[in-house]
Amino acid sequence: MGRYRLASAGILLLIFVNSCSINYDEAMLGNKILENTPDTILYSFMYTDCENGHKNFSIYADKAETFDQKQQTVLQGLVFQQFDDNNNIITEGKADRGIIFTESNNVEITGNLIIYSSREESRINTSYLYWDNDTKTLSGKPDKTITITKDSGTIIRGKGFTGDMKEKTYTLTSDVSGEYMYEEN
Repeated sequence: MGRYRLASAGILLLIFVNSCSINYDEAMLGNKILENTPDTILYSFMYTDCENGHKNFSIYADKAETFDQKQQTVLQGLVFQQFDDNNNIITEGKADRGIIFTESNNVEITGNLIIYSSREESRINTSYLYWDNDTKTLSGKPDKTITITKDSGTIIRGKGFTGDMKEKTYTLTSDVSGEYMYEEN
């Protein structure tokens, strides 16, 4: 009788093992939900980067969400300012949304983006820019139009924008048009 029970238990275990499976998709879905859930949500966010008592830049946002696992901070209703050595604003801008990639300090900015530089005496309007912190370059997408308006009246539009901030050179690769106003020095 004991053998029969063991054999029955063994068959039952065999049937149970062969009919049971673990659904890893559900476990992965849980990780995806965690990855897309902010670790912190802040309203009326403000961050100022300072070095030796000098403000380098400030970022303000209506809402900031940090994602530690993705190493990102997502900003909604973004305003930013860059300062010179005397703490005067030299560049300021705003956009609907920004993502700061916290490991590299690269930034992706989207939606109704306007930047004004008092040093360059110019304004940039576009819907997308990407800041590469290592190379100090701004770039747009090949299909996104950017408009550069100088205080002198020069207006240039085009797509495929790249700006090298160290060299102070700007490139547009397609659909370039506009009007250049000659300035005598």
